[in-house]
Amino acid sequence: MMAALLSFAFFALLLCHECLAQLMEEICEGHADFGPKIVNGTNARPFDTAWMASLYNISHNNNEFICGGSLIHKRFVLTAAHCSLRQEKLLVRMGESDRSCPAWKCRGLKEYDVIEAIPHPQFNISGRFENDIGLLKLQTEVTFNEHIRPICFILDEAVHAERIHRFRAFGWGATLQNVHSSKLQTIKLTRKNSKNCLKNYNIPDANDQQICAGNDFGDTCIGDSGGPLASDFIYRGKTSFVLFGIVSYGGWFCNITAAVYTNAMSYKDWVADNVAPYDIRIAEIVNSRN
Repeated sequence: MMAALLSFAFFALLLCHECLAQLMEEICEGHADFGPKIVNGTNARPFDTAWMASLYNISHNNNEFICGGSLIHKRFVLTAAHCSLRQEKLLVRMGESDRSCPAWKCRGLKEYDVIEAIPHPQFNISGRFENDIGLLKLQTEVTFNEHIRPICFILDEAVHAERIHRFRAFGWGATLQNVHSSKLQTIKLTRKNSKNCLKNYNIPDANDQQICAGNDFGDTCIGDSGGPLASDFIYRGKTSFVLFGIVSYGGWFCNITAAVYTNAMSYKDWVADNVAPYDIRIAEIVNSRN
């Protein structure tokens, strides 16, 4: 009898472990309420966007803002592949909401050197920006706190972005004044029929690697690249704020009402493969699939 109970307890523990293992980070962002509406967007609230990363080119001490990104793991930021193209030395800031606030003054802001930029090996910058996804490996692990937390990234193979029709995008990109915003902006977006993007950007129909999404009154714009396309999602009975896509590209003047986003869910195996050498739990997931 005791042997049977121990066997059942071990089996239950194994099931629980497999259940938890489907999140890139088990402690990730829960549901958050945002303002109503990065052209025609609204300011995002800092404590609701603790996973938002800002990417800088610090070559030759120019400290140039490049793109956004999302903290998905204590060692990795997910962004667009084109953001790290031809960049010599990169820096990631976490806990940054207002970019006009100096690092020494802003409470909670932390800086991390990027020791390796990992673009998808099949990234194609010509034409349709196919496979526009990349990882930034940080020199040191991030310590999670009230200012810096990871966004949920689900590795479960049963979860797909096709089920999601309403999103939020985030970034410090150009606004109506055609200059980068100093304060993080957010906007609601709705999935569009692929024909909305097909006619403007020539993305293939029935494409599961890219998402066409937009808003009739606003848009993501230059400088928003790499930022998250995310949505509330109920996973295993809990509502979490989940990363489904990455800002990739759109119209030059950000006024076409639809843009193209990389479907991050289509690359979860590639992401897990690259994170696995630095996380035993993720390595177990990868090994279980092979």
